[in-house]
Amino acid sequence: IAVMEVMNMMVKQSAQIPAGRLGKLLEIS
Repeated sequence: IAVMEVMNMMVKQSAQIPAGRLGKLLEIS
């Protein structure tokens, strides 16, 4: 799995997912 691909998916979802939740995802990865 390409890291850039995962980041792209996160960025697209960030519009729907609250910033706080997105931050948690970034901390895990």
